[in-house]
Amino acid sequence: MVQLEEYKLQGTIKELAPNEKETYIAFLHSTYKDNLNVSDFLLLKYPRWSIISGYYAMHDISKLFLAVKYNFK
Repeated sequence: MVQLEEYKLQGTIKELAPNEKETYIAFLHSTYKDNLNVSDFLLLKYPRWSIISGYYAMHDISKLFLAVKYNFK
């Protein structure tokens, strides 16, 4: 299994700069909730778009986890 440090060496992920950390985390916190709400709203009428929005919610919350836990973006 590839470790996060290997991704850092490859340049796939970077450390968050101190001046951007607060806004980056706030942005991801907001967008994952927005996407999750949209996914719920679209569930019955447009299930395909609900799945797509749910994917983006998972994507954003995963990035939020990396930012909060490991200080990576």
